[in-house]
Amino acid sequence: MQRVKYFNLGSLKKTKVTASTGLILIMSFAKEGIPALYTSSGIDSVDHGEEWTKAKKKKFITENYHKPSDEYNSDWDLSGAIDDLLLLFRVGYKLAMESSFPNWKEGCEFKVKRDADMEKARQ
Repeated sequence: MQRVKYFNLGSLKKTKVTASTGLILIMSFAKEGIPALYTSSGIDSVDHGEEWTKAKKKKFITENYHKPSDEYNSDWDLSGAIDDLLLLFRVGYKLAMESSFPNWKEGCEFKVKRDADMEKARQ
């Protein structure tokens, strides 16, 4: 089931982070030359398919979302979330063990900023 995340951005009202706003957050990093990774859950259940997941999501939103029953349920299958966390851990661990930092490909508009910042950091 797709989970929607909320971030409290200081004095701003709660901001719903969806795939499109997640992309905006990533672009904020990119404009500063910082490569970043953003993941989002999907709606295509490996075991049951997309239509099943959409129906479950619709039922949850209709019956539970922002209501007293909007709480963790031990019946939820979180195995996909665990797979995602393991993947993200492996990516982070690999990056942490590298002697070089991620960078942009040649010709990418964000590479100039990243290279300038890295040069400044070396001085």
